[in-house]
Order: sequence, then structure tokens, then C-alpha cells
Amino acid sequence: MAIEERCVAADGNKENMVYWLGVYNFAKHLPKIVASDRKTILLLYNLYCAVLNDDFSPDHLSGDEKEKLAEAVECGLIRKNGGSYKPNFAIFSNEQMEELHKIFAPLLRKTEPGFIELAKQFKKLHKTDYPQAKQSLIEHHARVDLFSMGVLFFKLAAEENKLWFPETPEEGAPLTLVIIK
Repeated sequence: MAIEERCVAADGNKENMVYWLGVYNFAKHLPKIVASDRKTILLLYNLYCAVLNDDFSPDHLSGDEKEKLAEAVECGLIRKNGGSYKPNFAIFSNEQMEELHKIFAPLLRKTEPGFIELAKQFKKLHKTDYPQAKQSLIEHHARVDLFSMGVLFFKLAAEENKLWFPETPEEGAPLTLVIIK
């Protein structure tokens, strides 16, 4: 099991973000919205956000958009129920993200001191590995170490059946995609 994380600004605006946390190695199933060129990412971002509108209809889409919608339905990113389309992943507004930040702020305050101490320990370990001219690498490797710890915690939680995971990457890909609209 591998954890992959990708975050891209769909249109160059940091408020319109696509965030994907893969709980499997999705090399073959990585959603195109995080693995394509900027133009395709923007097309998919706008399409996926549009399905939230009550008046959404594929009749108003271009040929390319209809093709992308059909692909999204086929791979499970979008659910089709009769004439209705809904995302099979989370789409949050900026206001909802702010609320989530408020909800998790107390948890962050509790965990942040330990996290900072862990980061300091990783930096201390790497400090002797690089000459003074390459000290920026210390920050990079400390971040990689912290991310690796997160992967390890996910893996341990999964092995102890404390997290539920879909059985296949195909089932899991849509469940780990988040769009901030």
C-alpha cells in the first residue's frame, strides 16, 4: 500500500484547488484531474464543479466535456442516476474549508508541539549530512521524513483495521479526491 498526495491549483488561483490523497498506488488509476496538463485540469475542475448545480445538464456541454463526463462516470468519479449526475468525491467551498479549519484547530493546537519537536529532531539528524552550502536540503529531507511518518501511520492503522480501505484502487480513487471550489 502506498500513499500519494497531489495538490494543484486548477486555474492558477490557489483558492481553486484539487487535492488528492491516494491510499493505494494509483499509477494506472490516478485521476486525470491531478495528472494532466493545465488545460485538461481546468476543464475537469469546471466540469466536476458544474455537476453540483441543480440545473446541470449534459446537453449544455461541448463534445469534449461530454466525453470527459462519460469517462468520469465510467471510472466512478461521477455517479449517474437517471438524468442526475453527482460527484463521488468531496467538493468543498472555501467557507466549508474555513469551518473545517475551525473544527480541527483544537486538535492542531494539541498535536503541533509534538510535530514541531519531531521536525526539529529530523533536522538535527540531517544537519551533519550536508555541507553548509546545501543547508536547504535539511528542510527538504525533514519534510520528506515527516510525510513518510504519515504514510507509516496510515499503514499501521490499516494493518490494525482502524481504517477502512476499498479493496481495489479502482474503488478507492474517487473516494480520496477533494476539490476546493
